[in-house]
Amino acid sequence: MAIVSNFELLLNRIASGGDPNLPANVLFRRVVQGYFLTISNPNPTTITFQLRFTTNAATNTDFGDPNNAWYRGFVGSSVGNANHVLVVNREPDSNALVSNIQQGFLPTATVFGAARQFVPAAPLATIPILGGQTFSIALLPNTSNPLVLGTANLAIRGYAEILVTPAVNLDLIVSAEHRGTFLDNDYPSDSAESLDFDQIAYALPMFSGGSQVKV
Repeated sequence: MAIVSNFELLLNRIASGGDPNLPANVLFRRVVQGYFLTISNPNPTTITFQLRFTTNAATNTDFGDPNNAWYRGFVGSSVGNANHVLVVNREPDSNALVSNIQQGFLPTATVFGAARQFVPAAPLATIPILGGQTFSIALLPNTSNPLVLGTANLAIRGYAEILVTPAVNLDLIVSAEHRGTFLDNDYPSDSAESLDFDQIAYALPMFSGGSQVKV
């Protein structure tokens, strides 16, 4: 087991459109923030790993409760009902001329103290990375689900781990970052005179203190 870093998925408004002290023509925006891992295998052998994400515990009570599992945890197992999506972009190898992009979800959880731990379902339950390969892995709010984009107050926080069982005592090169996109509150509607977009990205401190992660 190797702890990688904290993460924070967001789909939140950055200001309240109902503030009477602000002019009516102010563009109120919301941020869609995802968590990205870049993982390289500098070894000549394949390493098969599993991802695990630990979040704060949340309850499935009233849907309007901002502390329930819909807003604070990973819910659903398909594009149509999930509030999140996990995307693994495998770099090309000798058997593939193009990148192999797969999507998955974190539909079930186990209790861990005051938290819950989520692991991907198939086809991403285990992920083999060949010697010399580099993968890009993203955990994102599922904006393909209109309900996610409509609620706009998703805030899922926790930490990520890489699991290799049994341990192989080899090093991976891992970096983590948050990438956010700022959208108009009306997006994807184009009813506004102009849609306003902006982006931000920043590296996250690694639990190991560096990009060398032993598995």
